[in-house]
Amino acid sequence: MNFCILNFKMKTYKIYLKVFSFVSLILLLIVFFINYNVDPENIYKSYLEINKSKKTLSNTYIDKLVVSKKGLFFRNDLLNEREIKLSLVKKEIAAECAVLGSSPALQVSSFREIKSFTSTCSSLVNLAISAAVLEDYLVFSHHLSLSNSPPSKIIIFVYPYTLNLNRDAQWLRYEDDFNKIKDKILINKKNYREKIPRKNYNNLLFENLFNMRYFLESLKTFFSNNNPSIQEVKEIDYINGMKKNVLLPDGSLVYSSEIMSSKLMRKIDGVSGIQNYKIKENNWYSPYAINIFDKLIKFLSQKFEVILVMSPYHPSVFDFPEQKVVKAINIIEPIIIDIAKKNNVSLYGSFNSKKIPCSKSDYFDAVHARSSCFKKIENLWIIKKK
Repeated sequence: MNFCILNFKMKTYKIYLKVFSFVSLILLLIVFFINYNVDPENIYKSYLEINKSKKTLSNTYIDKLVVSKKGLFFRNDLLNEREIKLSLVKKEIAAECAVLGSSPALQVSSFREIKSFTSTCSSLVNLAISAAVLEDYLVFSHHLSLSNSPPSKIIIFVYPYTLNLNRDAQWLRYEDDFNKIKDKILINKKNYREKIPRKNYNNLLFENLFNMRYFLESLKTFFSNNNPSIQEVKEIDYINGMKKNVLLPDGSLVYSSEIMSSKLMRKIDGVSGIQNYKIKENNWYSPYAINIFDKLIKFLSQKFEVILVMSPYHPSVFDFPEQKVVKAINIIEPIIIDIAKKNNVSLYGSFNSKKIPCSKSDYFDAVHARSSCFKKIENLWIIKKK
């Protein structure tokens, strides 16, 4: 009797296991299918476009952007930010300065009402991208060095996490470009490959198809307005933002009113917030990354005037000295100062906004400063030069 009951339970368990496995497989395939077809961050569509044709949506967007009067609406779910900015480099716009950096540098502009670095740049092209890391700087530097109409100056924004490798994987899409310039600037190329293991980009693309965060973004995008048209902006509200993000003709960004509101609502309490973004406790920097960054500056200085800018954090961040970002700032800022001195390049700003000083009203959130703060950085530089 007990044997029959046990046998029945085993059969029931096997059926349950098969049903569970089958349902799980179906759900995974649904996630896979939706992520691939909706593709909210335009990873897969633009990747295939690159490999099939030189005429991509990014090219078309940039063609219209550079001739627009006030810029175009920018949608991350239709356009890949890195592709857009690389297309902007290849467009070979005549500008005195090119700006490299992460999302805080997107507010640097020679087009908007409060212009940036006017004493240094008569015009600029903003090549900053969200989540930019050191590897991205090499990729963009490679393309700038090959340009037939290059800028005379390159402004590089640095952050407390810049002197590290593999703090983001999106650059792997352009690994060939990265390797080309790395081979030019490094003597011991083997050392990098052995000491810094990393995943293949195609593997990361495949893994992302089953990513639940990406799935939720896909659902959000699917149920929103999905009109792929490229729309020119008629008027811009720089203070309150527009219904969508706006990319200005020089590549700088005006946040949408929704994003502005959400950033301003973020707390800066030393626990929550984005101030510790990409910073890892007790892994403040990598000697290999410092070497690569130093060699990159030397390489670029052969052709361009290089200017480094330390991107300042919100004043309230420094009210919580025990958090990771403040510890990182105290360690990394002296290293950046030393690198600038050794390479004889200009260094603007400070990670500590109180040294500039940029006030609380000069910020959207803990890390993203308004154009008014960059104006103060420039004014401080002018004073120091006198």
